[in-house]
Amino acid sequence: MKLGDFRKKTKDLDDGVILAIAEVDEAAAMNIRDVEIVEDASVQDRRAEGKEAIDLDGGKQKAVVLRY
Repeated sequence: MKLGDFRKKTKDLDDGVILAIAEVDEAAAMNIRDVEIVEDASVQDRRAEGKEAIDLDGGKQKAVVLRY
């Protein structure tokens, strides 16, 4: 998912809405503890279900990382 896709889906939401992270098809989610901007990420696996699909070091792309 790209940041633009996220913005489109959340553009009409109030600032007080809870932000959480969960696995696909899970009924519970984790609280997000921090948001980190990584400057040197790279895509390792474009499948959404791929574990460790984004490498957070040694690449040339920016990534927004939600830490839980």
